Amino acid sequence: MALLVSTWSNGVQSVPQDYIMPPERRPGDFITVCKDIPVIDLQNDRSEIVQQIFKACQEFGLFQVINHGVPEELMADIRALYDEFFNMPIEDKLSVYSEKFGKGCKLYTSGLNYAEEDVHYWKDTLKHDCHPFEEHSPSWPDKPARYQEVGRYVVEVRKMGLKVIDIIGEGLGLAEGYLAKVSKEQSMAVNHYPPCPDPTLAMGTGGHSDPNLITLLQQDRYGLQIQKDGKWMGVDPIPNAFVFNLGYLLKAISNDKFKSAEHRVVTNSTASRTSIATFFGPNASQPVVIESTKELITSSNPQIEKLIMALLVSTWSNGAQSVPQDYIMPPERRPGDFVTVCKDIPVINLQNDRSEIVHQVFKACQEFGLFQVINHGVSEELMADIRVLYDEFFKMPIEDKLSVYSENFGKGCSLYTSGLNYAKEDFHFWKDTLKHGCHPLEEHSPSCPEKPARYREEVGKYAVEVRKMGFKILDMIGEGLGLTEGYFVEVSQEQSMAINHYPPCPDPSLAMGIGGHTDPNLITFLQQDHYGLQIQKDGIWMGIDPIPNAFVVNLGHQLKIISNEKLKSAEHRGILNSTASRTSIVTFFGPNPGLPVVIEPAKELITSSSPQVINHGVSEELMADIRVLYNEFFNMPIEDKLSVYSENFGKGCSLYTSGLNKTKEDVRLWKDTLKHECHPLDEHSPSWPEKPARYREEVGKYTVEVRKMGFKILDMIGEGLGLSEGYFVEVIQEQLMAINHYPPCPDPSLVMGIVAHTDPNLITFLQQDQYGLQIQNDRIWMGIDPNPNAFVVNLGHQFKIISNEKLKSAEHRGVLNSTASRTSIVTFFVPDLHDVFRTWPSSTNHFLVMEHRSILIGSKYNLFFANHVKYKIRS
Repeated sequence: MALLVSTWSNGVQSVPQDYIMPPERRPGDFITVCKDIPVIDLQNDRSEIVQQIFKACQEFGLFQVINHGVPEELMADIRALYDEFFNMPIEDKLSVYSEKFGKGCKLYTSGLNYAEEDVHYWKDTLKHDCHPFEEHSPSWPDKPARYQEVGRYVVEVRKMGLKVIDIIGEGLGLAEGYLAKVSKEQSMAVNHYPPCPDPTLAMGTGGHSDPNLITLLQQDRYGLQIQKDGKWMGVDPIPNAFVFNLGYLLKAISNDKFKSAEHRVVTNSTASRTSIATFFGPNASQPVVIESTKELITSSNPQIEKLIMALLVSTWSNGAQSVPQDYIMPPERRPGDFVTVCKDIPVINLQNDRSEIVHQVFKACQEFGLFQVINHGVSEELMADIRVLYDEFFKMPIEDKLSVYSENFGKGCSLYTSGLNYAKEDFHFWKDTLKHGCHPLEEHSPSCPEKPARYREEVGKYAVEVRKMGFKILDMIGEGLGLTEGYFVEVSQEQSMAINHYPPCPDPSLAMGIGGHTDPNLITFLQQDHYGLQIQKDGIWMGIDPIPNAFVVNLGHQLKIISNEKLKSAEHRGILNSTASRTSIVTFFGPNPGLPVVIEPAKELITSSSPQVINHGVSEELMADIRVLYNEFFNMPIEDKLSVYSENFGKGCSLYTSGLNKTKEDVRLWKDTLKHECHPLDEHSPSWPEKPARYREEVGKYTVEVRKMGFKILDMIGEGLGLSEGYFVEVIQEQLMAINHYPPCPDPSLVMGIVAHTDPNLITFLQQDQYGLQIQNDRIWMGIDPNPNAFVVNLGHQFKIISNEKLKSAEHRGVLNSTASRTSIVTFFVPDLHDVFRTWPSSTNHFLVMEHRSILIGSKYNLFFANHVKYKIRS
């Protein structure tokens, strides 16, 4: 709720950084008000009205109506109601605030996916359905108390809307009621734009055309602008008028006789603006095909291809003269003007001598993470048949593809557009995708498309042949790594296909087929028919020329992990062209997501050089008791842990999840943590958990023993550095514990327990019960097998400073497994944060000073999780 612009913007003197639009998306300094927008009096002669509306739809795709039948008093009441709503205290709006976009009634800020936006819009929106009234009104806000008056407004606006829609149909020569069939759904979006300190930097809403049939808008102040002939022009509000704006569906039905006006909203610095928008369109819960009406199709004006509700690119892009606004990528994500074709991508002949092939494949995996193969065993005739089949599929009429179209990505076979969540994307990719599983064949083929008729037979043969080739290549990669034959069989049980179709694009410099990414699976095999694939090498994008009847082999992230980062996973993307469509036929190998498979470095490729200490003086019995204690703690009922749960990290003892600020994290970590101070013992133990009952006694003993061991080890390190005995006793004032609990994870290849980091403190002592800790050495991740009753000793960043960088601070991370929970018991030794941190005496007359900058966020112990540290040289 605190994110709502209306809750924090009052009195703001400048626009926050995340609301400042890039220069090309700002409104500009001066916009002319358009005096030519048609204003139509609905009390005039009907034939005159029909003619005026038809002309307005052709020239602007937008017009205003007066004398429309909705009472002026009702319009004024509704404006007053919404002013009252947005001025209510936050607690009165909490019941409808939501970031869940399937909810019937919701109040949200900026766009539909605030958390993933690069820049936010300066608006709050209340959105809900409103027809049928009796079905939707129970979900409307409870306050203001008279909110249900909106029901009268809904009814009046529906009468007027259907009247105008019928007039539009009459102008097109359609039968009465024709357009009413695709106007079953009626919803409202009330957009509230508070005053903005600098309207030249921010936007209320960016340029777009509405995807529905038609929109009716009541506005109280200037702010609406439309684009006409490449220029933005303002639409002045007329008292008690409605703005009618044609949506993309009506443009399609009219066979492009009508326009759909691209429009946007600017802000002002003196007064808030509220626009009350009503949308008419088809029932979104039912599959509806929108097509040009047969009455409007002539030989001189060929039929526009039918539109699926989710707007498959292949159904509307034919003949497009410009790239729609929501397909134009931000400048930093565009493909650029010129990309060199890489001539060094290895092309490997699989009929050569095997030892030579293994050498070539391994080298390609190390240098590029990608290569092409020829003479691979998949017949050229079959490859050609598959290309023809998919060209035929994407050219089929929409009704032949409706059975596989889906936005439910758990479905076995789905046809969709852009990415996996079209509705929440800020920008769309210029592609349509057919995706389905293909192994085991008998399990997946029944869900594959029924048309073309030969689909299941031909794709079945293709899947089998590609699988043979894939395992042959994987065995060679395994041989290069020194792994046993068949090593990859277990992690290659899943085989799926994604056929990406990229229609011609009017301006390929503005749009993308698919953005830069690495594949998350094991390995990918790609058959491409036209240029479009590019990889990033040494920070530069380079093109990959298609070779007839070759496969591109691309290593996925899982293979990079299994190889312990000996092999690369190539970052790649797909660009477009303006003359021909491109279809890439992609096969993915990976683990069966339904089976507990752990993706981790192959044991044969792991070496361990991390220091662990044994015979350290902390009793084995005490270590075992502590492990049992923490297992007991994390398995207690929630109510027994509530007293220590906290998101206030200045609190002495706190139990929390993921990181220190999960509300601001883009991605969460798979862990829970109990954190508290433990020295001096009598000062801190009263804040520790009360359960299990023996907690304070046992952890107290453990703390004392670990402290003794710690100073013993520190003295040895000091001796190695030539420091006097007891040097660190004065430095170490604080001792903390963090107990990290990592439950089993269904797919450890996708998530992390804790991300790569170095500890910012002096030294850390870790007791671990299961494998999961990894360190990076010479840019390779290496696992650390737990040694019974040993401690892992990890030097922190402060030690690296004190030693004048003679000693290292190990970068480490925590990975997960799918079968057992893991608990690591970590003790940190922390210096007095008020001390100046210096290097140990050396021959130089300079020393390093570490400045603690922006790290004391409520508690000095947040040092452990902050990274804002800089260094100065002082004489």
